Amino acid sequence: MNEITDVLSSDITVITAEINSYKQIAGNAIFEIGRRLKHVKENDLAHGEWTKWCEEEIKLPMRHANKFIRVYDELAEKWSTSTTLGFEVLYQIATLPPEAREQAHTIPSTGEVKTVDEMTVRELREVKKALKEAQEAAAKAQERAQRAEEAVQQAKSTERVLRQSIEELRNREPEIEYVEVVDEESQRKLSEYEQRFGSLDVYDNSIMRIQGETEVVGAALSFAEDVRTFVKKYAFIETYTREFTDINGAAKREYISAINIMNDLMYRLKRNIEENDYADFTIIEATN
Repeated sequence: MNEITDVLSSDITVITAEINSYKQIAGNAIFEIGRRLKHVKENDLAHGEWTKWCEEEIKLPMRHANKFIRVYDELAEKWSTSTTLGFEVLYQIATLPPEAREQAHTIPSTGEVKTVDEMTVRELREVKKALKEAQEAAAKAQERAQRAEEAVQQAKSTERVLRQSIEELRNREPEIEYVEVVDEESQRKLSEYEQRFGSLDVYDNSIMRIQGETEVVGAALSFAEDVRTFVKKYAFIETYTREFTDINGAAKREYISAINIMNDLMYRLKRNIEENDYADFTIIEATN
């Protein structure tokens, strides 16, 4: 084992100068190592065996080799001739945003304000974490502001459309729509008539148009004769009141419906006579 035989000075000033000199040499060595590693990697001097060369020839894990290159790329221009910082501190500084390297920062855990070259590795990591969180918060705030602005623009666009629609409605001539009002009761009765006796359209062209007193009298007499014939034909039903009352089902419904229709017709005919002041007319009850 080789022994170091140089006698060290007892002058603290000399010792201080020597330490700072070696620190400077060590700091420069970091950048020189990074420079050479980058040269080998970019020019493929290891012939495709970059990882193997790092680990076997210079005993340096590839991850550490890449960190040396990162320090050289980011800091060599401004820091290589004056730094006395250790490798890990330099790497933490190299991974800060460029603008953050030139600023003083508040250490989250202590509240102290320091420049990056005054910080320890732990303090640099704290500052990096705080900067990242602040950046993410700013990005989210910007995103919220952008969404709010988009919402405002959308609201303004909607307002313009509504105003335009209102103006068009004000200037438009009123449209009148005629709606046919359906009398449900009349429709129901008409449906009942058509169910029992067929569509009324059948009678439209065959209804007798009567004019003059002679034709009116003739129609009245014809009606009276037909009614008497009808009464004679069906008067016997009255003697079977109990039997007809006891029937059920569709037959009874049809029977009652027909009676109601006749009652309705008789009522309207009689009312027409009364309304026209034909008081001297009487309804002759038909008998068997």
